[in-house]
Amino acid sequence: MAKRKYHRRSDEELIAEYETKIRDLEHRVQAKERPDAVVIKELPKFRRQLAKFSPLCMDNQRPDLSNSILAFMCTFDVQAKHSPS
Repeated sequence: MAKRKYHRRSDEELIAEYETKIRDLEHRVQAKERPDAVVIKELPKFRRQLAKFSPLCMDNQRPDLSNSILAFMCTFDVQAKHSPS
């Protein structure tokens, strides 16, 4: 078997990695401090329910409702990303 080659990260690579981790942590803290954090936390549950309801509409000959749900979900995602005034 051939020996494994190890790649030792340079100081610059380590610093860049830590800076990205710091940015991610800052974003997480900002997200928790939002006044609508409770609403944003419940959003995935709401999305799952809509995702289950949309195929049900298609299976029961209501593609208009299914399309409306999909459009609503897209609009909802965009609006949820913006913080309230």
